[in-house]
Amino acid sequence: MIYLLLLIGPLFFYQRSEYPKDCRDVKSQCSTSNSSGVYIIKPDGFEEPFEVYCNNDVGGGGWTVIQRRDSSSVNFNRSWSQYQHGFGFLSTDFWLGNEKLSYLTNQADYELRVDIELSNGASFFTTYSGFRITDEWGQYQITHVGGIESNAETSIATCPTNMIYGTYRCQATCEDPNERSGCNSDSVGSEGCTCPAGFLMQGSDCINASECGCFVTEANLVIPVFQRRTDGSTSFYQNWAAYKEGFGDSRNLWLGNEKLHYLTTQKTYKLRFEITTSSGSAKYAEYPEFQIDSESSNYTMNKLADRSSGNTGLFGVWSLLYLIGSVKSG
Repeated sequence: MIYLLLLIGPLFFYQRSEYPKDCRDVKSQCSTSNSSGVYIIKPDGFEEPFEVYCNNDVGGGGWTVIQRRDSSSVNFNRSWSQYQHGFGFLSTDFWLGNEKLSYLTNQADYELRVDIELSNGASFFTTYSGFRITDEWGQYQITHVGGIESNAETSIATCPTNMIYGTYRCQATCEDPNERSGCNSDSVGSEGCTCPAGFLMQGSDCINASECGCFVTEANLVIPVFQRRTDGSTSFYQNWAAYKEGFGDSRNLWLGNEKLHYLTTQKTYKLRFEITTSSGSAKYAEYPEFQIDSESSNYTMNKLADRSSGNTGLFGVWSLLYLIGSVKSG
């Protein structure tokens, strides 16, 4: 939960309006408003009054709650407009809104408090002695954050790039997007840094699934994958630029003709096709040498040795030729 508290001694002086301008005002104006709950405020200069949740149970009370996330009942993956105006429900999970927050933090000097409670009941908080954000013209950037204080026993640790703090689950990896390997079952359900949806682990890094291009075979050989189609969620009817740069995600992808050209011309590579039919039958074919040319030659396949092993024919080659041919004609 994230709160704002008006500090003693405002930076600016305004004529008092008919509405309290924050939860500290609510508490000071009315002796019967000492319980936490929903109240109406109107920051100086804001067009209309609006409802906020006031917390009077921590830090002496008078805190204006600007964000609460108690569960996953409200989706926080929102648009600019929704973060501007606010969303959710004051009684459960919500974001108050950047526009309201801008008016709030620029009418006086505020303290920011962040409260976190873990699923095991442990809780801690951090406060900042000053906090202010700009208006929409400044893209609601934070312009001031004051000194920090926190619980003596705990501190807030930030997660690595692309990771979020949440409930740990079997982490999907580039090598195993289906989350079958490398799972620490003892940690499942605990809290910590984890990859969000659409991201996979590669080593100790959390990267976008579209950046994964390899998998590990049963023999622990790392093989670059330049095409994968597991379902119909990704359209392979793409233009020249898309096939040149690559597209898709970990389940359905085309690595990209430009990458494939540089990849196959740096040394001798084998080519392997694998297909699993809807009935579960697995087919494969391997070719001991494979290479494609540069864009100036329309990424023409200029090397393909005879098949060296497999249990089927040229289905993979014709599939690849169809892809390249359809792109060239597009």
